[in-house]
Amino acid sequence: MNVVPSSLVYGLVAVAALAVWFFAFRGKAEQVTYRTEAIDCGNIEMSISATGTLEAVTTVQVGSQVSGTIAKLYADFNDKVTEGQLTPQLDPTFLQASVGETAG
Repeated sequence: MNVVPSSLVYGLVAVAALAVWFFAFRGKAEQVTYRTEAIDCGNIEMSISATGTLEAVTTVQVGSQVSGTIAKLYADFNDKVTEGQLTPQLDPTFLQASVGETAG
């Protein structure tokens, strides 16, 4: 009975594995491609986008010690205002009437 040495079997298996690897992965290297363009002048544009809820940078609570009808409004929603700037003007008709009642 002829017995094949185990080192020969292992050697043949290794050669077969190398052959499979070589033929399976040959030519599968990633191809590098380049795209060229002519030099051109143009504008650089930048755009910004956002998602979510917009919030004010600074929020100020405004209160009043008197009540009445507003006659004129000098500021609109989200306008920038400065310290001391007149924003609403109350209608003086009702205020003057109440002053006349207390004086009379």
